[in-house]
Amino acid sequence: MFQQPVHPQGTSASSAPAPGGNRRLVNRAPGARDAGSDAPAAPKPVFLGAAVAEVDLDKRVLSLDLINTMPEHGAQGVKADFGALQLGVMNGSQFTPIGELQYAQYDQAAYQQSAGIVDIPFLPGDADKIRTGQLTLRVAADPGKTAMAEQGLTAQTDQRGIYIEENEELACQILVRQNGVPTKGAKILIAKYDADQNVVAASAAVQYVQFTSGQVMKVMTQGDTPVETTVTVVESDASGTAIVKLKSANPGFPILFFYPHLPSVAVPVPTTTVSSLALGTGYFTVCRIMPFDNHLVAEFVTLWNNSYDPDKAWQFVFNNILRMYDMIYAVMLPIVPLNDRIRVEGAIDQLLTLVSKSVALESTIAMPITRDLSTGKRLVLELWGSLVKRTYPRVNLTNPL
Repeated sequence: MFQQPVHPQGTSASSAPAPGGNRRLVNRAPGARDAGSDAPAAPKPVFLGAAVAEVDLDKRVLSLDLINTMPEHGAQGVKADFGALQLGVMNGSQFTPIGELQYAQYDQAAYQQSAGIVDIPFLPGDADKIRTGQLTLRVAADPGKTAMAEQGLTAQTDQRGIYIEENEELACQILVRQNGVPTKGAKILIAKYDADQNVVAASAAVQYVQFTSGQVMKVMTQGDTPVETTVTVVESDASGTAIVKLKSANPGFPILFFYPHLPSVAVPVPTTTVSSLALGTGYFTVCRIMPFDNHLVAEFVTLWNNSYDPDKAWQFVFNNILRMYDMIYAVMLPIVPLNDRIRVEGAIDQLLTLVSKSVALESTIAMPITRDLSTGKRLVLELWGSLVKRTYPRVNLTNPL
């Protein structure tokens, strides 16, 4: 529950795409205040979500995307009222106001009408300052406190959910920009964290992924309990793109956190844990390392080649693959009961289509909807399906792996 007055507190974190294009503002460091200010401290600080600014230098309009920025309270999702907000730009130590946002421009009604987009015109004389300076958001009632600030260097990826199969290697592209402009030669240190947001120790038996590109090395983390962890450092090319290659090591859900920096500054030291604030303002991707089930393919091929027994083949498929989905997806019972061999065999063409790799990656009708069917289990289903469609010929199968 918020009470008035409410003033935001903060941490800076960043910018994004094309010249004069998207730039990112985030919450400033907790308790941070501008030098020389004698304004009173905020009585009830809260954290703001990130915001994206798109600058149109030709039309002289700065558009703020506040869809995830303003906190809400109450069952109706009422936006917190910070009063008037002052948008400006810092050039060195000089702050230049660009415009003000009144509460009516970011309240719930405005949010629902424009999806959180607010357009702010600026004067021709401010264009160069905006182009080269740091975008800043302040609370008008507390001008000594910067609520949100832009950090020039960003490292964003469109691959926010990466699926990696057993023995598979994939590449993740990361776009690095400085003040919205693609940047060549920037470095990104990448560290691995588990699903609980704790760094993966270099000595841990479960590593989730192996880095197969960049400068791979071991470093000590910073925090109450420093840990040695394996990281890699990659560099952006002329287009601002850096590529990190990953190979599956163990099933799980690791977080790869990006620490961008320029060659002229010290290499960042990863933290032992990633805070919720860091996840909201930092740069990362999440991997889903699929279950390691490739051994099932060889087991099924051996079973069939040694028996040519359709019943044994069905029991293998049901016990190792379909049983779990039969138990958790009762909705399938009136459609195709997964424990009914005759019904499943009758729907074999549909089943093979819905579990195919292409459908799993691209379609909303993929089965299972949880997209946790591994390559090994998919291949077993496809091998069994080929037998069903040919009425179980007494011929040997070949392991496709």
